[in-house]
Amino acid sequence: MFFLSTLEESIRLEPKDLDKPRADAISLVIEELFVDKIVQDLGLVVTLYDIVSIASGFVHHSDGGPRFQVVFRVVVFRPFAGEVIVGKIKRVSRAGLHVSLGFFDDVIIPEHYLQEESMFDEAEQLWFWKYVGEDGQENKLYMELDEDIRFKSKAVRFQAIPTPEELRKAREKDPLIGTAEKPLALMEVIGEVYSEGLGPVAWWMDDDEENEQMPS
Repeated sequence: MFFLSTLEESIRLEPKDLDKPRADAISLVIEELFVDKIVQDLGLVVTLYDIVSIASGFVHHSDGGPRFQVVFRVVVFRPFAGEVIVGKIKRVSRAGLHVSLGFFDDVIIPEHYLQEESMFDEAEQLWFWKYVGEDGQENKLYMELDEDIRFKSKAVRFQAIPTPEELRKAREKDPLIGTAEKPLALMEVIGEVYSEGLGPVAWWMDDDEENEQMPS
């Protein structure tokens, strides 16, 4: 889920920061530029890990702030295919489930990746799994908002930052796109819950407890 990645960037320091230790000042700029940001085709940068090297700085004649070519390592979030993760159900629609990990909110579980015999309850606006128990009784197991859900990562999908023209055309179809209510998702994790043991964690609590109590 998390891994180290090495990046290289030209980092500019403000003249007012030149009295600070160079590595500290550069670290602050890197954190501002990269931490909590999506790097295209890489993932979500969680934190700066370390600075590998800082080349000699240079100053353009029209700019008082020196630039340094910096090689550094960052901790990146991007789950691999098949990784099992636990999040919380934050939004539900006919299209599926929207899950949050706390630090990352763009996990999508499409309706075709829910359990077989999953149905959408129009009155409750929730999905449920129509489950037949060993006694032959039919049960409706609902997927509730804010409930912990265990899912398996299928893929990670990146979207480039749209141009102003692309954003204008998208807003003609949906005026909320790119607003605080519906921010752009530059990275989405696609998950599934149709495999055994996946879905709301509460569904499998008894099985998990029995496994923990089994003698080794």
